[in-house]
This record gives sequence, structure tokens and C-alpha cells, in this order.
Amino acid sequence: MSPTSSNEFSSWSHAIILISLERKPKDSNKPIISSKLTIVDLAGSEKESYEIREQKQRIEGSNINKSLLALASCIKILTEKGSKFVPYWDSKLTRLLKDSLGGNAKTLMIACVTSSYICYEETINTLKYA
Repeated sequence: MSPTSSNEFSSWSHAIILISLERKPKDSNKPIISSKLTIVDLAGSEKESYEIREQKQRIEGSNINKSLLALASCIKILTEKGSKFVPYWDSKLTRLLKDSLGGNAKTLMIACVTSSYICYEETINTLKYA
């Protein structure tokens, strides 16, 4: 954890929880039913203009932004009609979320924003991303 000008307790990372469930029927002729719940807390996009104290934080902020852009790219391609290549391998984040984004997965995004006028631009960008 390392403080930023906008967050005193920034972890500078994404958090991912994967919960897999499997139900094996007593009758061996019936198929195994499996499901997976993925809960993700995405790190916020970091701006260079914010007070970033150390080179390490600049690199971490850049990596956060790259993974968020890769995720946005995958989501955009998946929402377009027609069969296209989805670049899941562009980041570790999109590789981990591949099963949650495509196929018969159901995905829900919750965006946290503020009503503060100071963060107007960040709020608009978060809503556009979501």
C-alpha cells in the first residue's frame, strides 16, 4: 500500500477472487455441473499529473492503465457484431478474466464515482468505461 494524492490507502493493484463450484451427481450417467464466480476490484486509472512520489509508483500506475486499456479493448471487441479475434493475452488481467467475459458468462460492472466537482473528469471517464 502506498498513498496517492487521491487515495490515502491505495493498493496500486487489481484484486481478483475466483470461486469455483462443482456438483457431482450420485448417478454417474449425469453430467458434472460446474460454475465460477469471479469478483474483481479494478484499481483506479492513475494520471501522471497527480502527485506520484516515486518511480516505482509511476511504473505501477502505468501498468494499471495498460491493463485497464486491454480490458476495455476486449470488452469493446466482444460487444461488436461479427466474429473477431479478442486479444485476451494483452494483459494478465484479461487472461484471468477470459472465462468471465466471453462464452455464456454473465458479467456485471459496478462503478464507484463521486459527486465532487473536483473529480468531475475522473467520474465522467469512469462512467464511460463502465
